[in-house]
Amino acid sequence: LFLRKTVYFIGKKNNFLKEKRKGSEEKMSLKEKYRQIKKEAAVCVIGLIVLIIFWIVAGFGVSRLDITVYHTPLWAITGCIGTWLFSVVMVVWMIKKVFKDFSLEDEDEKE
Repeated sequence: LFLRKTVYFIGKKNNFLKEKRKGSEEKMSLKEKYRQIKKEAAVCVIGLIVLIIFWIVAGFGVSRLDITVYHTPLWAITGCIGTWLFSVVMVVWMIKKVFKDFSLEDEDEKE
């Protein structure tokens, strides 16, 4: 029963996203599309570098502290769970602020 409701909810949400996506596409020239692709790739590389720096600081930087949470060193929690949470927040920000939904097909070829 739970699985059936979950699949139903995901299906409804997917249809909503498809409908929203159809209206949100804007006309872009081929040059603008490639510029957007380069922008998204650059943001992904910068995000990876920022994530690695965060992981180093959260893991190795905190290892000097002698703090434990439920007999687990703080550096293990911040280096694993903290890095994962930071990456999720970073990806959500990138999707909302940088990424655009567009078709790679040329509009002239469709007509």
